[in-house]
Amino acid sequence: ITAPSGGLEVKTKNATLFELQPEQKVLLEEVRGNIRVTTDGVNHGVFGMIRIHPTSSEHDMRIRTEGKSGQYDGDLSVRVIDGKLQLVNYIGLESYVAGVVESEIRPNESETMVRLQAMLIRTYALGNRDRHHAQGFELCDRVHCQVYQGRTRYQASTRKAVRTTAGKVITDENGRLILAVYHSNCGGQTTDASAA
Repeated sequence: ITAPSGGLEVKTKNATLFELQPEQKVLLEEVRGNIRVTTDGVNHGVFGMIRIHPTSSEHDMRIRTEGKSGQYDGDLSVRVIDGKLQLVNYIGLESYVAGVVESEIRPNESETMVRLQAMLIRTYALGNRDRHHAQGFELCDRVHCQVYQGRTRYQASTRKAVRTTAGKVITDENGRLILAVYHSNCGGQTTDASAA
């Protein structure tokens, strides 16, 4: 984990260990069911849980794992589950919506499409936020829920679409959230929603 502009506190359950300086990296490794924390070759100890907290909303983090990398806003909680590090990103709904919009649709879509996608994403997120409750988080970052790659680009069109639709969801005639499913590729064929 890297702090591009600094301002990230590395915390344990009970205390702050240190604050990352600009471009400083912290390495988190699983060791016998716990997390070893290292910076610049210095071992800070082994802990059951680590939390990375930005000191202001202007600070974000770069995360690189064996499988992927990305830039993320908000807090990060790290614990060990089944011998692997589990990273959970805690962010506000609208930041999540912006990240999913840019992960799920092509760049340069029409303004109407981006606004509609933002409402679908928000509706799906609120209607399914307990989907992974048993695993200790709300939604995964894969196609099982919605693809979320953190702060991808946050283009002006995305920010505008999320801002102008903030809080808006799609409901049925009884005011209940719809099942807001969508796909990134239909293979050239679709079917009526009633067949789902």
